[in-house]
Amino acid sequence: MIQRIQNYFYEKFLPCLAIYRLFLSTKGLRVIQKIIGKANISSQTELLKVPKPLNPHHMPNDKESLEKEFSVHGVSSLFYHDFLWKRHASCRDADEYADDIEYLVVHFNERMKSDEMIYEKDEDGYRPATHVEAWRFAKKYPDIQKKYWIVALGSFTELGADNYVAILKTIKGKRILGSVWYTYPWFTDHRFLFVRKKS
Repeated sequence: MIQRIQNYFYEKFLPCLAIYRLFLSTKGLRVIQKIIGKANISSQTELLKVPKPLNPHHMPNDKESLEKEFSVHGVSSLFYHDFLWKRHASCRDADEYADDIEYLVVHFNERMKSDEMIYEKDEDGYRPATHVEAWRFAKKYPDIQKKYWIVALGSFTELGADNYVAILKTIKGKRILGSVWYTYPWFTDHRFLFVRKKS
């Protein structure tokens, strides 16, 4: 917020002394309030400029569309705005929009790290699902996430020093598309979404 206000001042070439004087009177404070309002409008406009997918069958990247599919306030902000999602090395050549994706929900039933799970299922011919594949899975099988919390380890986005992956869950009847640390200490009741690798 402060940065947006400063940027607005700089664009309008308002000197520091003039800004200081605005805080000294009631009229000046009203000017400050108007400037803050314009800075907010500018910021909101920037968020709306995020392009929507051209293909209607592709995963939307705006809050309104995703909340219609899941629930109001039920979508992590990491799935909209302009967060960049990267694929795990095992999913580098994956076709996330293939028609013949074969899903597998795995219950390891023990405490394991993400890398250990990926390695174990790789030997069985499976790779972790990406966040896009988790979205497609939730559309096709909406009731399964009402039973379990299902994690997709195949893609991640960075926020601060952490990598976040997608998780499907239901809380108080609301279907959620959430995000969780890749390095989260998984409990025995978590499920994980995998996809059969193409030969």
